[in-house]
Amino acid sequence: MLQPLKALFQKIFEPALSQLLETLNAKSTELLTPYQKSHPITYNHYFTEALQQVRNERSKDEYTRIIKDFFAVSSLESVYFSNHHKDLRPLVAALVQRTEPDMNRFACSEALDCMEAYYKVALKRFVDDIAIEVIEAKLISPFYDIFSPITVTSMPADLVTHIAGESEVNRAQREQLTRQLDVLMKGSETCKRFIGVRVLGADDSTIQRGTWFKPANHHPIDEDEGSDEGSDLSLIVLPTVGGKPLRNPRREIAESKEEPDAPEAFEGHLPLAEEEISYSSKKKDKKSKVAARWAFGGIES
Repeated sequence: MLQPLKALFQKIFEPALSQLLETLNAKSTELLTPYQKSHPITYNHYFTEALQQVRNERSKDEYTRIIKDFFAVSSLESVYFSNHHKDLRPLVAALVQRTEPDMNRFACSEALDCMEAYYKVALKRFVDDIAIEVIEAKLISPFYDIFSPITVTSMPADLVTHIAGESEVNRAQREQLTRQLDVLMKGSETCKRFIGVRVLGADDSTIQRGTWFKPANHHPIDEDEGSDEGSDLSLIVLPTVGGKPLRNPRREIAESKEEPDAPEAFEGHLPLAEEEISYSSKKKDKKSKVAARWAFGGIES
């Protein structure tokens, strides 16, 4: 089971995953190129909101410092005011007169604010592009085509054989068993041509076992040449009396084949039917003895 899985991974999934990795790297590089080689640009309204938030954060820090200096406190969390009047106009003037006389510092501050606002917008757009154009389009979608039914049906025959074909050991064993089965089948057909077993019922107390022996030169036409001679040419009947078979079938078969007494006829004339019966009986007796000698050649009389 491990061999087909290993072949499937090496021939199908590993090349496909390597191709997917190259595609992902190429697409990611394509998405990064505008941020690395082009000037920052965006038409998203979120940029202005982000820029104002950055500037407000920096202004908040400056205003906090001015208020602490005006009230001479170290923190704005808990401030105690005494019951006397205090002029707050200097506080307002300090907040309004906040300026930056250094031009370079002012330019750097503005550039830093724009950069932070721009990359907040660009980072969100880049994450969306990676999720949609790289992960979904280039990684998830091709998974359905790596081992789909259409891909399997279009595979070349040698690739299918390498993945799902049987091993050399199993193929050699199967061929050997097939050859052995063929030899056994041919031997069985040969045996069926030469020997067959038939059970003949005589009466309630006697069962005869007849064995048919077919010679090598036997032809089916011989079986059609009359029912009187053709059916007795090669049949040896082994009678059993009282359930006990004959001990010396060769001798008893020879003795049982004695010629019957000829029927009485008119003196001086032998009917034609009697001559035919005598000739047929002798011929059957001769053929039966030959068949018995051929079948029971190893039994001594």
